[in-house]
Amino acid sequence: MDFDKIIKRIKEVKKLTYDVEVANLLGYTKNAFAERKRRNSIPQDKLDLLCERENININYLLTGEGSKFKEEKGGVVSQEGIQQGDIIKYIGLLPEEQALIDKLIGILRGKNKDNRKAIIENVNAFYKTRNVDYEDDIEESELKKTS
Repeated sequence: MDFDKIIKRIKEVKKLTYDVEVANLLGYTKNAFAERKRRNSIPQDKLDLLCERENININYLLTGEGSKFKEEKGGVVSQEGIQQGDIIKYIGLLPEEQALIDKLIGILRGKNKDNRKAIIENVNAFYKTRNVDYEDDIEESELKKTS
């Protein structure tokens, strides 16, 4: 398994730039990721989980061959890995807005519960302090339904 090639493919598929972004996506701290890189090792279960969560073709990550994304029942996955039914949410967003949303989703779906909790608390606090018109606070239980 070639760590650098796999990380490069993850960055390509997820449109990421930095190793720390990949580390967050895989649920690693910066130091744990650096150690994995030094040892040229990524556990298969981490890759499997990432591919399942993000609809990425595991064969593409490992070999660079085949489609970047896998197809799912009930819809085709777009180039960005988003179900066609969800693409409407991205219409009209600037690329940097889309990238920010993708990063937030990566954090919310990651294994670090403290990061997930911090994002939820900050978003809810922002809505309350800025008087943003939004129906209800986001609850962590709602996020689990979507991940």
